[in-house]
Amino acid sequence: MSLVLVSVKSALNGTLGDHSTSIRFSGHSLVMIFHRKTCNIAIQARKNRPGSQEHCEPWNFFTKSRTLLADKTAYNHEQTHLERPASDQLRTRQSPRFITLTGACSILPTMHASLITALFAAVAAAAPAVKNDAPVALPAIENILGPLNITISGSCNATEARQITAGLNDAAELASVARSYILENGNSDPTFVKYFGVNASSAAVIGVFDRILYGNKNGVLIRCDDVDGKCAKSPTWAGHHRGDAAPAETVICGPSYLERLYLPQMCSRGYEISKSKLNLFWGSDLMHRLFHVPAISENNVEHVKGADGYEGTLKLAEANDVRTVENSDGLQYFALDVYANRVAAPGVGCL
Repeated sequence: MSLVLVSVKSALNGTLGDHSTSIRFSGHSLVMIFHRKTCNIAIQARKNRPGSQEHCEPWNFFTKSRTLLADKTAYNHEQTHLERPASDQLRTRQSPRFITLTGACSILPTMHASLITALFAAVAAAAPAVKNDAPVALPAIENILGPLNITISGSCNATEARQITAGLNDAAELASVARSYILENGNSDPTFVKYFGVNASSAAVIGVFDRILYGNKNGVLIRCDDVDGKCAKSPTWAGHHRGDAAPAETVICGPSYLERLYLPQMCSRGYEISKSKLNLFWGSDLMHRLFHVPAISENNVEHVKGADGYEGTLKLAEANDVRTVENSDGLQYFALDVYANRVAAPGVGCL
């Protein structure tokens, strides 16, 4: 979105009265107001909120001057970078731009309409190109209690909250299907042995999934603001646990909304569990992130050194290492494998 502010500072011949016109786009209005006495033409951005009056947004300005030629009249043109105050809750990927025109006001009243048209055209021309997959600027929400009794922060906007909600539902479904499978088949089942070894206790693995499903989640929070600056510092990160700074909190970064899939898409697009990223699905990714939260895992789930990835997970199980039931990757691979065989492609899977 681009904004325009025009100030024509000389005297205007004629008796043109105050005039207002507006245009709406992307949930906002641009409102142009002409003041006869001051000979000012101002365009303001106003956010449209359903069921309420238009809301004027405050802005801060930073300018860089150059010259613009319009209607054969020279104007001083300031191409201005615009930033919103910290209190603004809109979440955008690009800062909008701001244009200021000052100059001769020796224009006739009959030119007013054409000037308005030209200025709105300038707004459209100055608008930055937005990719189809760019997040939409939406108001933030209040904290909500999501699936698994996990709180989704008000720093998430409505679309982010919906995606996280669906992801938490997927994590719950993965854990539930895996848990039921173990209860039915026990620790001698070939799939169980493949990921945890012949000596592993099924009760230990069921307990991990039970903690995700039924553990006390008071204070567990998923947020969308880059509170620690790590999303900006590592732009490929899809999220991170806040560690000692806030052990119950997880931050979801931008790439999650562009890269994650949902469980109904499993075993499609040529997906194979053993050859794909473990965090491709929202369900497994959020399961992994919850393993980092002490209130859920009780610090009994970790990334076992040397057991990262599919091959590393199998080697740990083949060695009958007692840490298999604590290996974060192994728990996720097991849940995905069982889900693929039981739900996504029954009896076939997509290993």
